[in-house]
Amino acid sequence: MSSITVLNIVLLILVVLAQVFLFFYHKRQKRIYDEEKLQVSRLTTILESGEVTLWTYDVDARTFTRYNRDMTSETESLKEVESRMDKADFNNLMASMSIVRNGIEERSSFVQNASSQHNVQESELVISPLVRQNGEIKVLMAVQHDMTKERRQYFQLDEAKKRFQAIFDESPFDLYIYDSEGWYVNMNNQARETFAGRKKLPLPDERHNLKDIPFFQDIDINDGLSHNMAIRIAFSEDGECTYEYAVSARRELRMYYETAFIPIYNDNGERIYTVVRGIDVTDLAMGYHDMKADNKRLGEATKTTMALVEKIDYVLTTFEMQILCFYPDTRQMVFYKSMGVVQHVLDEIQLFTQAKPDTYPHFIRELQVVNKRLDQPIRFHIHSIYQNKDGSERYLNCTMNPVFRDKKDGSGKEVDYYFGAMTNDSQMVMTTMKLEEEKKKAEESETVETAFLKNMSYEIRSPLTNVVGFTELLEHASSEEEEKLFVSEIKNNSDKLLMLVNEVLLLSRLDANMEPLNIAEVNVPEAYDRWITEAWEKYGRDDLRMIFDSPYEHLVAELDAAKVDTVMDHLLMNAVAYTKKGYIHFHYEYVGGAIVLNIEDTGVGMDKETLDKIMERFARGSSNREGTGLGLPICQSLVKLMGGTMNIQSTLGKGTSIWVTIPCNVLVMTKKKKIYV
Repeated sequence: MSSITVLNIVLLILVVLAQVFLFFYHKRQKRIYDEEKLQVSRLTTILESGEVTLWTYDVDARTFTRYNRDMTSETESLKEVESRMDKADFNNLMASMSIVRNGIEERSSFVQNASSQHNVQESELVISPLVRQNGEIKVLMAVQHDMTKERRQYFQLDEAKKRFQAIFDESPFDLYIYDSEGWYVNMNNQARETFAGRKKLPLPDERHNLKDIPFFQDIDINDGLSHNMAIRIAFSEDGECTYEYAVSARRELRMYYETAFIPIYNDNGERIYTVVRGIDVTDLAMGYHDMKADNKRLGEATKTTMALVEKIDYVLTTFEMQILCFYPDTRQMVFYKSMGVVQHVLDEIQLFTQAKPDTYPHFIRELQVVNKRLDQPIRFHIHSIYQNKDGSERYLNCTMNPVFRDKKDGSGKEVDYYFGAMTNDSQMVMTTMKLEEEKKKAEESETVETAFLKNMSYEIRSPLTNVVGFTELLEHASSEEEEKLFVSEIKNNSDKLLMLVNEVLLLSRLDANMEPLNIAEVNVPEAYDRWITEAWEKYGRDDLRMIFDSPYEHLVAELDAAKVDTVMDHLLMNAVAYTKKGYIHFHYEYVGGAIVLNIEDTGVGMDKETLDKIMERFARGSSNREGTGLGLPICQSLVKLMGGTMNIQSTLGKGTSIWVTIPCNVLVMTKKKKIYV
């Protein structure tokens, strides 16, 4: 075979293989396209149902893109999403996205709670990776499923099941359920009790068909009719039973049983179940013979009922509850003190006189529902004009439901009256109000603290900026006078910055209980003279009189001199700062086991609002008071650490007086014969 022939054969084979490959490739591409088209169709159907929302998150751009039902998209930033979500839900969202991004889990989910503030329904979010590049996740995808309708349907179905089961199990009749083909499904508790202990039951508790029961052999279950019959059943000693349809009063028979055969249909008219209702009517058939037993049972039932009534009355009394009835015909509210005992009757006008005006609007709305006889429960709150026994405000909660009667024209039913109960919710309301008040205080405290931190940042930054600025100017000073001025400004601002830092550090140590007490013997007059000299050098002015008097020749006391010095320095500095003219008078005295320091000025003073807040942490007082607001809190903390107290009196425009009392042990005390001021 020539080489040309071999080459042609090889080329032919390659062409055939290429055609086969293209055939399967196009077929595979068509299948992928059809699958993608089907998935898009399904996704569009899901989005159009309104129960699912699809969105993506671009990791690098930090943006969310949400896709609407018509597949249009909306893009939001991370901040915008955070602003319209509760804090807890946003934290859960970020945590779930972090779990997927970091590869901890391939998908993560959480439930977003309903929020009336942000108009959000309860929903489940499932987050998974969408786009990967070089092993890193670049885009996340989330499917948000609205759970509101589903949860509501679930609770409605569950409630319906519970109601059906309760009615089914607690029915006074024997109930048996069979399917559309006549096979046994279930029986209730009453049916089991009726035939308990029988060896052979007419309706056995096992799988069987209606046709297997002799009672119903002659009945056509497909005729669509209800059937009623009375059956006489006799049981022998070994449990065998005999039955017949004729009713007799012979004493040897043990049971009379009345039963009904009832078909159940669906909306399409198809029979889906058959219900057999039965009841033991032996007592009625036996007549007078069982009368004594009936009377005994009646007496026991009456006793049980009376005990129940007593328990209800006890509950009403113990929990301050009352039974209510409102009659739209007469527009009167009847209050029952106990079961069947009327306490008082009030009309609408009298009801309003029992409540305070803040409950009128809500009260009026609910009364409109009552007077219109609307088929819906009503609930209203009353802020009573009367107080509780402990003198607290009285808040009552009334809940009532409609009770129906047949209309006179026979066209249906209408609301006859509303029945319910009234409870005393004072404690719960007061607790709620206190919680709201504490929440408000916490929010105010946070606001004040934030304002303080901003102010503190400004106060520290200002002298720091001045130091840096004057240092740069100092390098380019053109004369000796400018150098002195710049150096002076640098020193003043450095001192101010150092004082601010020291105040913050001291307050931090006091808060952390890290500031120790250093008690030692102190000659108070000598220390007082030193304090006076330092105060005059630091704060003395020609337009301000500073009066210091010391009534003691000798006064040796056990004190922490450094902390007392700090308190005096802050008080004098405050007094000088807010006294533009007049005088500052400082005096001390040993009284009742404690040294009392008093400083009085004729400065600007404070109004009552400022005075009430001046000792609070982070409070700066009114707008005419400057500084960080830490001076007086520091003084108060130091005095408290030394076991003392601090009090302030002030009048706006007339000055301020401060008393500091520091307990101490005095070893030596000699008063001056004459006090020099």
